[in-house]
Parts: sequence; C-alpha cells; structure tokens
Amino acid sequence: MRKGNRFWEGGTVVGTAHTARGLGMVGKGVFSMVDAVEIRLDQLKRMPELQVLEKAGVPVILTPRHFAEGGGREWGERERLGALAPLLSAAAAVDIELLLLEEGRELQREVFGAGVPLILSFHDFVATPSFARLQELYGKACAEGAAVFKVATALQDAGDIGALLSLLEESRGKEVAVAVMGMGTLGRASRIYLAAAGSVLNYGWLHRPQVPGQYPAKLLKKRLMETLTD
Repeated sequence: MRKGNRFWEGGTVVGTAHTARGLGMVGKGVFSMVDAVEIRLDQLKRMPELQVLEKAGVPVILTPRHFAEGGGREWGERERLGALAPLLSAAAAVDIELLLLEEGRELQREVFGAGVPLILSFHDFVATPSFARLQELYGKACAEGAAVFKVATALQDAGDIGALLSLLEESRGKEVAVAVMGMGTLGRASRIYLAAAGSVLNYGWLHRPQVPGQYPAKLLKKRLMETLTD
C-alpha cells in the first residue's frame, strides 16, 4: 500500500519483516501494531508476492540491503533490481545504501522512475562517526535526491548519542528528513530517546530481533506514545 509521499512525518514506528513469519504478519495486516513496515528482501528466502504487500494496510518500505552493510545475502545489482522491480508498485519508499550508490545507480534510477521516495542509509556496526562526518554524509544524501537520510551506528558513550542528536537538529525544518538509531549496549536505551527527539523512522522487529538494541515494534510504539504523552 502506497500512502502519501511523506508518511514518515510525525515519528513513524516501522515494523521490520525479515523472516517468513514476520512477512506472514504483514500479510494479515499490522496497522494496529505499527505505522509502516519494512520488508528486508535480502533476508527472505523467497521474495514476497505483491498481493501480500498490498494487504499490509500501512506504508511499505522495501529494503534490498547490500551484503557490505549488513545484508543477508551476497547478491549483485541485477539480482537486487530483479527482486525489487516487481514490487515497486506497492512501495511507499525504498531503502538503499548511500556509500554504495556508484554500484547501485540502476536501483536508484528505477526507484526515481517509479516515483517512489528514496531512503539513503548509512550503517556503522563498530562506532559512530563524528558530527562533522555525519554532516558530510547528510549533504551527500541531499545531493543524491534522498527523501530521508537514515543513520544506524554502534554507540559507545553519550557523545555518540550527542552526535546523532546534533544531526537531527541539523535537519530540522529542511526538506530531507533524518532517521537515527543506535546499536549495541546503549542502542536499546537510546532508541526511545532519539525517536522522541525527532527521528522520523524508528524500527522494531515483528517476529524476532535482527540487530542488538531493537525493541519489538509493538512495544516501541507503546513506549513512544507513553513518552510523548507524559
């Protein structure tokens, strides 16, 4: 189901489906649990049917993640495009990697050609870059036509959380929105805080966790609602 071009405004909670069981939950409709769903095409043994995505009842983000940034399979660009293209009519957005765009130009052109918003993402599973580096990456994402720049990094200390918060402030009021999230020891504790501070996309799992620090999507939505109404 495609919904609006800016469905992420207002602190969207995204339920990630990266297993067959998670995908089954999408097919049954998850609109009471989350605001959007992410389909991790790289993690699924079989690609979903278009009809399943159309039954989600909420905006669908399609993510054919590259192996170099945490993807579940080593596939070439033709394979990624072949998995993505038949499902684009159901997509509210597509997520591909900012730093691998030279390899993924055909994916980018396909997404733009379909009129689907592009999420350009950056992942660091070891550390959090400096704020200056994050600013640089944000500028690149803007120049490449992103609708949303998504950052997921490993957090070591409060300074790392501060860098992500500064990036949120940097983007406030600008056309290209920012989603930030932490991984690792401080990841879980940071996610509610960063969501409440303005991260536009906030991810939890539907069936089981995929990375350290994730909440179940339903609980993430509940906690965020409690935080914003206190």
